[in-house]
Amino acid sequence: MRSYLIRIGYHGYMFTGFQKGNGDRSIEDEIIRTLGNEAVFIRSASRTDRDVSAVANVVQIETEKPPRMIIHRMNSIHGLFAWGFASVDKKFNARHAKQRRYLYILDAQRIDAGLLEKRLRKFEGTHDFSSFCRKDHRNTVRTIDGISLMKSGTLISVEFVGKSFLWNQIRGIMAFSIKEDSDPFSLKGRYPYLADPSGLILLSVEYEDINFTDVLEKPIVRNIFRERNRAASDYTLFSILQRYVSQNTNNRFTGEKAEMEK
Repeated sequence: MRSYLIRIGYHGYMFTGFQKGNGDRSIEDEIIRTLGNEAVFIRSASRTDRDVSAVANVVQIETEKPPRMIIHRMNSIHGLFAWGFASVDKKFNARHAKQRRYLYILDAQRIDAGLLEKRLRKFEGTHDFSSFCRKDHRNTVRTIDGISLMKSGTLISVEFVGKSFLWNQIRGIMAFSIKEDSDPFSLKGRYPYLADPSGLILLSVEYEDINFTDVLEKPIVRNIFRERNRAASDYTLFSILQRYVSQNTNNRFTGEKAEMEK
């Protein structure tokens, strides 16, 4: 069997979490059930929290089937869309990414954007984030390469860039930056609050010398445009996919998109 990375996105709130066994409809369980004996699920690049959405997470599988057939199968999962693949060696580990990008979206009407940006800057660079994560076996020292904030209409989007992030790390940072104006690294113990998971979106997982082949099927558009109920994740998935499709497919989905927006 050959090993592939499959790029997937999903509406997080339509599942009961990511990891196998997490509720009655986890993303991993749905992928395994849908693929059946046609592919073996190996691992994911990021196990996102319940209610967290993604534009481009990555799962690693092994199969004898063509990757486009696997993508077609995965696009039957309600709330999930598969839209790219890359062939890799069996020894490759999808967890070992070069960079991850996350976006957190919140209501601009309730936030002082300038003050929030100032507070967030304190988290850039290398720090011990033990006060802002749910601890497991991993080292709590991490490096955030950059945090950028953009205000657009009634929404504020905050982008986080780094090689890896800890469990609940971004949600802890956001909660602190919204509520507090003190030195975040003077805390003794874990900060007790987390930002709403539905505002968090995994934008991309990038690898050294790995290029994905795009596969843009119509079910992708149906899965995205059919569900637009929550301002944060749905607005972002809609706008990013709309822009990507427009740039890369000569607008061949325009008619269907317009019909679905009615």
